[in-house]
Amino acid sequence: MSGEQQSKVCHPCLARMVDLIPDERRNVPTENDLMIFGLPPGADHFTRFIASTPARAAKKKSKSKASSSTSPAADDNPAGPSRYPPLPQGWQAVIGVECHIQIKDKHKLFSNAELPTPSTPPNTLVTPFDAAHPGTFPTLNRSALRLAARTALALNCKVHPESRFDRKHYLYSDLPAGYQITQKYAPLANDGQVKLSFDEGHLSSPEDEVDVAIEQLQLEQDTAKSSYFDTGTTLRFDQTNALADDNSA
Repeated sequence: MSGEQQSKVCHPCLARMVDLIPDERRNVPTENDLMIFGLPPGADHFTRFIASTPARAAKKKSKSKASSSTSPAADDNPAGPSRYPPLPQGWQAVIGVECHIQIKDKHKLFSNAELPTPSTPPNTLVTPFDAAHPGTFPTLNRSALRLAARTALALNCKVHPESRFDRKHYLYSDLPAGYQITQKYAPLANDGQVKLSFDEGHLSSPEDEVDVAIEQLQLEQDTAKSSYFDTGTTLRFDQTNALADDNSA
């Protein structure tokens, strides 16, 4: 797929993400902006992508409005009818979010290969361990571990003096070893908390202040990146460092 074709790709959810990008960064995107939207290096691709997004979002909005006008209202709820029954008395809904964050280190989590950039050709930074060659073993990146511990402290988590890695088994082409190295039962840290405060500009009013509980923070190996085209599927085994952050609000 050429860069021009990629710059035209737009998912409806990305339209809302584009609205969050400051105006001063729309003409000069950062490397992270290009990675988030899956675009090749170059500000021109990002500019064309930004220009194509509002039209797609407006088209989807008008289509949704037309379909809703033809369906009768089920009740007087301003938010619309709910597809779910109300919660039983005494129950409370707790919404959990799992965030995956790449650790900004020079090397991968379990090998000495350098981390790829958006301009790195696919599969040029792959060690025998990354490709799951028989007889190869992981070597933990101490620098990535230190950065993860600092992240845990910034999130007010309790960092454990001892933690373990676990195998998450599943069979898929993006996982040549047949399992992913992660942490579940004895993670790096847990029991953290982040406060969204009005004074820091996160919320519209002091009444909306909330404490977000961090259940656990764990290190894990990234899987390969699968790209699907009309001519077939390509896999990129340039795994990066991943930090999984489970939290609930």
